Amino acid sequence: MQAPRALLAGLAVLMASACICACTVAQVGATSLRQRFDALPLSAMQSALEGALLRVSALQDETLLRVEAYGGAASFPPRKERSHHSPAEFAPVAPARKRIDADDPRNKKVRAEFPTVQLLRDLIPHVAYDWLHGEAATASRPLSVRERFANLCAGYPPAADRAVARLLWLLDRDADQRTIAAWSEHSYADRDGRVFDGVSLYEAWYSGRTVEVPDVDAIAFARRILLTDSFVSPIPEGRRRERLYDQIRATLKKHREYRTLCESAAAAFVAAEPELDPTYQPLVDRMQLMWSEHGHDPDSFAKKLTESDRAELLAQLDERAITLPESFSAMREAKQHKRAMGDAIRSACAAALLAAEQSAPQDK
Repeated sequence: MQAPRALLAGLAVLMASACICACTVAQVGATSLRQRFDALPLSAMQSALEGALLRVSALQDETLLRVEAYGGAASFPPRKERSHHSPAEFAPVAPARKRIDADDPRNKKVRAEFPTVQLLRDLIPHVAYDWLHGEAATASRPLSVRERFANLCAGYPPAADRAVARLLWLLDRDADQRTIAAWSEHSYADRDGRVFDGVSLYEAWYSGRTVEVPDVDAIAFARRILLTDSFVSPIPEGRRRERLYDQIRATLKKHREYRTLCESAAAAFVAAEPELDPTYQPLVDRMQLMWSEHGHDPDSFAKKLTESDRAELLAQLDERAITLPESFSAMREAKQHKRAMGDAIRSACAAALLAAEQSAPQDK
């Protein structure tokens, strides 16, 4: 029996409303804890972090232990440098490319137009999934004491970033999408050959703004994704070039849907209401339902996520949530457990802060 569209829409609104309320309460608590931490003398900050970590490690919370076990079970290589498509390989007549450093005002202007695409907006990762190379990897610098404490204040277990990165490596199973991810994670460049350090093609297209498409990147797309050598530089204006641009646009739209489904699934493993791009927030409860149905087993979950068409999968999840009360109850229970985990971690932060405040010297 097909669930009525009105009921599905109503469910989505109900889920979104509940998520907003819960997120707001958690954000207020996290903000207050971070403010108290920032008011500590520098000498007391490390003590507060260590106290919080000690208290968190003593928690016998099933969800927390699951995240810690999965996230702490692997080692990760250093993150590799992002590269750009080479004119020598794809368009020898194109201008030579010159990297524009991230601190350069020209780069900052482009970054403002194409903001960083951050998976979890309230989690600062040390380990993240590298879509360019298809691996989980560590950042070049460790997190600061303040950043680590902020992650705990947000209700995340210490290994949450590692668990998310490892899950994305597991969920990124589509070979065609892997090729598209590699192309789109190359650095963005304009038609004058300026390569903007730290800004990816994916971020440029994700922004929704008009994106320049130099021949170098367009021909790289044609060869690596369309598997054709029929384009050479300079690509003349006309229908053929516009058709290529349309193919890039359509391919990146589909890749964004694929990627955000994987990211929503990984985020739902570590939090009840993870802070994602609001456009994709409705995916979270569906992923919570799937996690509950698969007993939070990553291998079983990953197999199911990729065996069906995305739209068909989401429709099936919506229908089960509406027509099977036990499915909706399981999803709600899974979220409650993750919410309780976040509350317990924040309580540990509060207790550690109080101890640090009471023992801190009065003068700074």
